[in-house]
Amino acid sequence: MRRAGGVMLSQLALDREQSTPLYRQLYLQLRQLILNGVLPPGCRLPSTRTLAKELDVSRITVISVFDQLLAEGFLISQAGSGTYVNAEVQHQVQQIPSNRNPIPRVSGWSLAMSRRSQRYTKIGKKTWYDYPNCFVPSSPAFDQFPRQVWNKLHNRYLHHPGIELLSYGDSRGYEPLREALVDYLRDVRGLVCRKENIVVVTGATQAINYLGWLLLDAGDVVWMEDPGHVAARLAFSGTGARVLPVPIDSQGIDVGYAETVLPQAKLLFSTPSRQHPLCITMPMQRRLELLQWAARADAWVIEDDCESELYFHGRPPNALYTLDPNSRVIYVGTLSKVMFPGLRLGYVVMPEELVEAWCALCTVMDRPPPNFTQAVVADFMAEGHLISHIRRMRELYAGRQQRLVALLQQHCGDFFELQQAQAGLQLLAWLPPGLDDRQVSEAILQEGVDAYPLSHWSVNPNPRGALLLGFAGVPEAEMQRGVKAMARALRRQGWLS
Repeated sequence: MRRAGGVMLSQLALDREQSTPLYRQLYLQLRQLILNGVLPPGCRLPSTRTLAKELDVSRITVISVFDQLLAEGFLISQAGSGTYVNAEVQHQVQQIPSNRNPIPRVSGWSLAMSRRSQRYTKIGKKTWYDYPNCFVPSSPAFDQFPRQVWNKLHNRYLHHPGIELLSYGDSRGYEPLREALVDYLRDVRGLVCRKENIVVVTGATQAINYLGWLLLDAGDVVWMEDPGHVAARLAFSGTGARVLPVPIDSQGIDVGYAETVLPQAKLLFSTPSRQHPLCITMPMQRRLELLQWAARADAWVIEDDCESELYFHGRPPNALYTLDPNSRVIYVGTLSKVMFPGLRLGYVVMPEELVEAWCALCTVMDRPPPNFTQAVVADFMAEGHLISHIRRMRELYAGRQQRLVALLQQHCGDFFELQQAQAGLQLLAWLPPGLDDRQVSEAILQEGVDAYPLSHWSVNPNPRGALLLGFAGVPEAEMQRGVKAMARALRRQGWLS
């Protein structure tokens, strides 16, 4: 990509105290940057006038250096365009074999790292996908997003950005977006709040990390659903808190078990409207038990409202936040699942008393999401495009789930016990008793298909293995290919006749 004014060349540093002339210093440094590949092939250099001004040297000095590098073939000049790094010279340099011995790895890095970093390092690298593959969970239908509408709204601000869109912005988020979220939450989730209760974040993961720093001290106890949200568990652990797994029964997180068996918690993390990954909806009685515990313990409840807007039939259950009379519930939502993950926008609804402390933390940890993106999303919501998109996706996802069920039954028979979802982007496929879901997942991956094991979300062993199969982002042709590949993998292992 051409740079309008050439690269900045901030690596250059001329020392006027040296006996080496400035001309020679500049020549040697530029040549080394080219040889090392720091200045890539085709890179445009600044004009001699610009570089002379930036280095505070005479233009004649810079012209002499450029002429020397041109003569040696390191640079090429294009009339009326500028001076560029010669790609052919760099290619020839890269062909020179190196007999340099590798530098041995330094042991004991952990001595220089925090205990928090060491905990994260032990987790291992997680592979994230830039686009959905059969059958990655939590991936929406990228191909169905109304890009023409989005581009039109985007261009509205691109051509006439106001000063407020070019600044850092309010730590709480762009005000018109917070106003749009007030209407959206009331309409879609039955949640009544004021814009003063809302902060905008770069997705639910950032929200959970910030809440951990805001609410927890080292040694505090956190109750987490098991199986449950992996990123949340790691985020709370990173604060030094004790994260204790709480089993899930047919009604969701078992608060009675936690109160009886576990140490008292300062915070509970839950997905009551649609438990992730077991897809259980918490009934009213269990919700009230949870809120009664929070009041008795003077504890916080973080409600992650995972994919609850995407209900296929009827209206989704109202958020737990709507039942809380004591302002102990903090509501976390995201637009990644109903729009697209690359948007990186989410929101938190919290007691107004916490917002000031949140903003103070934000100034230390990070800045709010770009105002430009927030402005486009605000219009997308205020003009009704998001509600229309959600309605279309509910119908599409319901159909894709039914199609996946039919294909699994056709090609895999009764191998899976399928638990269809009432909402969201994935279903559970329970395995025959005794089969290790990680082993089954690995066998299917060898056929180029992703089928995540339930164990991935679990701390304690599950009584029975299962696969979490995302269907929302998988078109029918890809779905057919994926199911046939799954069946081949199962037959190869002798699990399917």
